[in-house]
Formats: sequence, structure tokens, C-alpha cells
Amino acid sequence: MQLIDTVPIPVCHPKRARQRAIFLDDPILQPSYGYCPSKDWHYFGLKGGLRISSLGKIVAAPLLPASPHDKNLLGSLLPDVPASTTIYGDKGFIDLDEQVKLTEDWGHLCQNSPSSARYMIDRPFGSIRWAIVSDD
Repeated sequence: MQLIDTVPIPVCHPKRARQRAIFLDDPILQPSYGYCPSKDWHYFGLKGGLRISSLGKIVAAPLLPASPHDKNLLGSLLPDVPASTTIYGDKGFIDLDEQVKLTEDWGHLCQNSPSSARYMIDRPFGSIRWAIVSDD
């Protein structure tokens, strides 16, 4: 089992992108404009990709361009993963074409339940745990 995710790495505010003094001469790391939907935040910089094993060891940590969507960066995060490995990632990595490809390559693809369905399960267990903790 492995986990994948990306995190924004801002170099500077987008308004100051033309005035930056770093990464100007680097042929490999060229920052670009990106958007982080979870924070509703525009930034200028890179994306840090992470692939973590079930033991908590970082297997891969590439620096990626900020502008492409996560679904376009999946190949950069999974270059040498064995076919028997289960990969967990958020829905930003999957589109319909990728679902079909992953199902053909690895056999099946699981999706997390919507939060409304999880609420019916999580709420009773949360109140039971609270009741047990509060009785002490």
C-alpha cells in the first residue's frame, strides 16, 4: 500500500513572479503559475509530489511543475510501482480515462464513500466513543 499526494510549494506571490531572483537560470526547475483548489489559492512556484509507503517511508518526492492538474502528474509519481501495489490518492488524480486505464492495469479501482454516506456510519461511533470517554 502506498499513498500519493501533491502539495503547493510557492516561490513567491503571483504578482511578484516577474521580479523573482531564484530559479532564473535553472534549466530543470522552472516555476509556473498554479492553483490549489483545497485552499482556493493561486500561487507561483512548484508542486511537491509525495509517494509514501505503508511504513511511512517516503518512496518518491519529485518536484513537479505547478500548472498541470494532478491527474496529468500521475505518471511522474508512479514510474516504478509494482502491479500488486494498492495506491491511495485523492480524487484530483483520477478522471474517467484514467479510471479505465487503472482498472485495466491493476484489476479494480476503489472509491471512497461520499461524506453523506459516511456520516450515517461515523456519527453513531463518534457519540459512542464520546459517551465512553465522558463516563470516566
